[in-house]
Amino acid sequence: MLTSRDINHFVDEEPDINRNPFMKKTRIDCDKVFCTSSLVYPDSMKTTRRPDVSEDVMQKVESELLDDGYAQNNLNENELRSLNPVLNMI
Repeated sequence: MLTSRDINHFVDEEPDINRNPFMKKTRIDCDKVFCTSSLVYPDSMKTTRRPDVSEDVMQKVESELLDDGYAQNNLNENELRSLNPVLNMI
């Protein structure tokens, strides 16, 4: 994905515990978002290295998302629950 030309908007991040929990160089695709509306994601699913990304990373992602817009992909929540039983419905 790091060399893909199919992505127009993205943020590349090097591993840096002060900014992100990534263990390897990571490309965040900002051409699309994946959505659910009725699922609860427990904190136990978060990484133990760092449970979030820095404000700077989040601002870069949001800026790229808003630049030309993005595709919204609604995920099948029942399929997600069947793949990961720790997910619960609201």
